Amino acid sequence: MNFFPQRRSGLIPIFVLLFFLLFGCKPEKVPQEFIFSNAHEAYMASLESAGLLNTALGRDWKSLSFQSLENPVNIELPFLEQFLLDSALPGSAGYRFLVKRGQKIEIDIDFSGKDSTLLFIDLFREKEDNIIEWHPVGSASKGELLLQYESRRDNYYILRIQPELLRGGTFELRIIEKPSLKFPVLGHGRRDIGSFFNEPRDGGRRKHHGVDIFASRHTAVLAPARAWVNSVGESDIGGRHVWLLDGSRTAYYYFAHLQEIKVSEKVWVNLGDTIGTVGNTGNARTTPPHLHFGIYLQQLGPVDPLAWILKTDTSPDKITNQSVALCSNKIVSEPIRMSYHLTGNGDFDSLLSENTRIKVLGKFSDSFRIQLENSLTGIIDLEDLMGMSQ
Repeated sequence: MNFFPQRRSGLIPIFVLLFFLLFGCKPEKVPQEFIFSNAHEAYMASLESAGLLNTALGRDWKSLSFQSLENPVNIELPFLEQFLLDSALPGSAGYRFLVKRGQKIEIDIDFSGKDSTLLFIDLFREKEDNIIEWHPVGSASKGELLLQYESRRDNYYILRIQPELLRGGTFELRIIEKPSLKFPVLGHGRRDIGSFFNEPRDGGRRKHHGVDIFASRHTAVLAPARAWVNSVGESDIGGRHVWLLDGSRTAYYYFAHLQEIKVSEKVWVNLGDTIGTVGNTGNARTTPPHLHFGIYLQQLGPVDPLAWILKTDTSPDKITNQSVALCSNKIVSEPIRMSYHLTGNGDFDSLLSENTRIKVLGKFSDSFRIQLENSLTGIIDLEDLMGMSQ
């Protein structure tokens, strides 16, 4: 039996068209719960959907992912550590360190293992010192072992490293910090800075809103980043000067007392381009030639340029002792001190009593990252570990 009317009036095509418009292909809307900000979240959701978070291993894995944020170890950059994650047990590591505004950090991990291991590398910023709360700021792409991040404020950050379940191996973690900008005077550095940010000025003038970099007249002044030449000009105070706008950082760079200006307004300059030369124009006529360099952030005003431009030490201390086995268990033979950090509570020193059992998680410089039987993680010195028994 034919349930459709005969094709006489042209209603069939219109009906079919309306059907597909109303019920046909529409843009797929992905439910919010299936949108994840990083690979770690996506992996945890996959464990939950597979029912694995209800197992002992799954619960431990989830618990450790939070514990590494609540109980990270305090470190100083540059940092180098060797650590081992046992593939038979869930594992995670947390590191807390200070980064200054204008610095960028590079986190690099070398992995040596037989099996392919998916490693989750996530960086968080502490929101407050007195509460347990973190703001995720960066994650390594899935399958990548490198993460870079540029800090927009002076703040403590926590790095979390965690492998997928039943995967592990030996790792080497390296964290270094670098300035985010190129030093603005060719061939010069910290030793040539003669006046620093916020230093008082003669005659009751406002405090110094930059740094003065002394160099020979006509030394090239360089663009510290790719930027837009917002304005060039000459004034009684700054003399010949240039303003650059760096839209990616919402920052203005100010170059004053120039001998010559080498750029025009409303053009782009690339990193390292010469924008002028060192001089002593303006109110610097009675001083040796130098560049006054300032950084002004939108909504913040002038900020200290030092961390943005100064080279840093990128060579971590070498690991002193290679003979101590990672993931080995030790027994404290006499009382020793362990330092540890609890997010929201602060730094602590604890006296570990005789016969306390510890597990060696990682080694760096002349110290060890250890874990107690109650899962508390901290740091002890090399000399305190060497006399312990297995």
